[in-house]
Amino acid sequence: MESCDPSRRVHRTCLRTWPERERYLRERLTAWATRAPAPRDPTASHLLYRTEAIAAVISVLVDDDVLRGREWVENVLVEVAHVDALDQRSFPLDRWSDWMRRDPQAWRAATHPSERDDIDALVIAQAALRERWPDTAAVLQSPEFEAFAIKVRRRAVELPEEEAAERRKWAEYNARVLVWSRTATPACSRCASPGPHPLSDEREDGPRVLTCRACEYPIFLPE
Repeated sequence: MESCDPSRRVHRTCLRTWPERERYLRERLTAWATRAPAPRDPTASHLLYRTEAIAAVISVLVDDDVLRGREWVENVLVEVAHVDALDQRSFPLDRWSDWMRRDPQAWRAATHPSERDDIDALVIAQAALRERWPDTAAVLQSPEFEAFAIKVRRRAVELPEEEAAERRKWAEYNARVLVWSRTATPACSRCASPGPHPLSDEREDGPRVLTCRACEYPIFLPE
């Protein structure tokens, strides 16, 4: 598959004849289904269903509704993947019943007619999911959803703590930058222009930096 870079986008026509196709797709599905959340990720997610060929994940953004204990179920998103499909499909959880019976609006919103291979695989995934959870109510009443709800409640506690820790980290860092900018007067690493250089405004979510007064190149606190 010389014309494709598997770390980026894979051409469907190349994939069909690639000798490593099956191994690549299996590893790709596993990586997608088991991906770890990024630091301070404002979402909670849960693996709803997993086989060697199919995976389904439910997730929700931990926004003010979640943080304030309001109703959040209507914001839950479902993502479905099949090992033979290059793209995952997503739809709101409250459309699960519609999607399972292939309501035209719900089905079209989660499929692309030109991707016939993906649609064929998606039909297989849908049948497996429908057998276990035929409608939205079945999902909401399942042990899997209760485990997800526990994760959401836990994330609602963790996220403000992580954000507070992040603000403290930058406050401590930026305090050092302020002292350094007043005492070290560093030269620009690009044009060698001597200091002092202007310091960026106060911020809670990132580093303050000096900006070279000659070439406007950023000057960061040394490691």
